[in-house]
Amino acid sequence: MGLGSCISGCVTLIMLAVTGYLLWHFLGQPESFDEAMTNLSNVLDSFSFDDFDFSNMFGDLDSNGGDGGGDYSGGSNHTLICDLAQATENGLTLTLKNNLDETWQLEYQQAVANWMDSDPGIVRLESVRVEDYLKDKCKAEDGLMMVCNYNDGDNGMLGFNNLVFDQNDIIYSSVAVMNEYYLANADWDERLYTMCHEVGHGLGLDHTDENPYNKDLGNCMDYTDNPSANIMPGDVNFALLRGIYGEVSRRLGSSLRRMMSSTTTEKSRDIPRNLEQAYDEAMANLKRHVSEEYNAAKKGEDAVDEDGRERNLSGWRKLHQNKWAGHFVRELVDGYTIQTSVLYPRE
Repeated sequence: MGLGSCISGCVTLIMLAVTGYLLWHFLGQPESFDEAMTNLSNVLDSFSFDDFDFSNMFGDLDSNGGDGGGDYSGGSNHTLICDLAQATENGLTLTLKNNLDETWQLEYQQAVANWMDSDPGIVRLESVRVEDYLKDKCKAEDGLMMVCNYNDGDNGMLGFNNLVFDQNDIIYSSVAVMNEYYLANADWDERLYTMCHEVGHGLGLDHTDENPYNKDLGNCMDYTDNPSANIMPGDVNFALLRGIYGEVSRRLGSSLRRMMSSTTTEKSRDIPRNLEQAYDEAMANLKRHVSEEYNAAKKGEDAVDEDGRERNLSGWRKLHQNKWAGHFVRELVDGYTIQTSVLYPRE
């Protein structure tokens, strides 16, 4: 009897020790009790049941034969694949259309170089410069990623990436946007972090972590309050890309499909008109929603209608949101879906 009590006590102590260690790690490995309490307070401040979409808890059951009504049921860890390399193991070769003004060229070039800097090689990014930079040219095009900057106003969207993909989760088009309203006077690290982050989404990557208060993971797909520690892709990002696309062959030839036959032309690859119209309408609604929610939050209000529904979602579903970022998805037309990841201003 005494031996049993001793064993039970030891097991309890071990469980308490393990729990304490996990809690310490979750709070960012604080070095003092005061730091631990501060981190805990920050986590509690950011926690909200609004971050969870309980309505889709059984979405996967619907997608496996239940009466799901055809709604998209992917979560925030949904895996998407760029059109180029689905059926090959030769890495990813992707064309980026550089629709950035002169003030963003260094950040863009650095981010592109960083995404290609893996050993072995996984990503080859071929860049086409848009002549006569214009905001109106920042639109979805077939088979490439458009990268833009413009002043989109105080709308709560520091930077965002739109992915249009088909029923097989193959990315059809991507648009990455840097909002000059917040980033024009930002420092180098924040601008590079934002550029790296939005380009990473265009490659098909999701976030490596969505808790900005824990220890920085040292890669630009990590939510962070410290961009300086997360300005480049990390090994975990490259490992995910390698798992999807494989490695770039040393003998790239006819077996490697390309998104564009040439990277020296600015020829437009317009998407179908009905898809473009659905895309534009969806983005207008999402921007109104995010802007209203952002400005209401600054006033301490809730951006909801009289019946309690969030305004201007108009077919969008909110997959995940905290005060740092939001993740939204909406069906378009002809089996295409748009997924938008938004970084919110750090204020």
